[in-house]
Amino acid sequence: MEKFFLCIAQVAFLFSANFYGWVAHAGFEESTGNAAGDAQASQSSSSTSGIETEEKPVIPLSESNFQDADGSQPEQKIFQLLNSLGIAFSNHVHEPLFTVADAQKIHSLIPGAHIKNLFFKSKKGKFVLLVMLDARALDLKQFQTQLGAGSLSFASAEALQEKLQLSPGSVTPLALMHDSAKGIDVVLDDQIIHQYEVINCHPLRNDRTISIQVRDFLKFIEKMGFEPKILTLPKK
Repeated sequence: MEKFFLCIAQVAFLFSANFYGWVAHAGFEESTGNAAGDAQASQSSSSTSGIETEEKPVIPLSESNFQDADGSQPEQKIFQLLNSLGIAFSNHVHEPLFTVADAQKIHSLIPGAHIKNLFFKSKKGKFVLLVMLDARALDLKQFQTQLGAGSLSFASAEALQEKLQLSPGSVTPLALMHDSAKGIDVVLDDQIIHQYEVINCHPLRNDRTISIQVRDFLKFIEKMGFEPKILTLPKK
């Protein structure tokens, strides 16, 4: 009888050891999987400042946000157009820049003139695209008088999309390629022309910046069918 109970105890011990060993093993694998998932999530949600030279953004983006109706990436059309015009450029990839304050992050990394682009509509229905140094403040009242276009206000998002096929936060003079009616007055800050050799623009998306020689930038605007007005802007 003692041998019988001893046998039962040994079987129970072996079963218990195997059971808890299996539980411990399963728990270890689940924990490792979560740790890997957390690390991956942390990595994908982190942001890195600076400029990438290869064709991928620093911050993970949904490419579909920048796809045209035909599924292509909009900057490729700009690149092809510049190549066809014999205009050299360099392309920089970075995090999306929505405001002038955002753009300050890349100033020290990309030399040349950094600009802001203001798209106005007058009460008479005339559209004006002003390209100026982003560090400058505009005296709108004096600018209206200087331009002689009447009262100006920022154009709506709908007008921006209709005329330049852009959304707010990604305005660029390179989008003049889309204005087949040539119904936009283009105004350039004379400091860009006289003080810089290179100008930086978004190529239809705000997580890219391309650098172009100022003389080639003027060539581009003229080839698109516009005669830009180069003005000394009033100081605010």
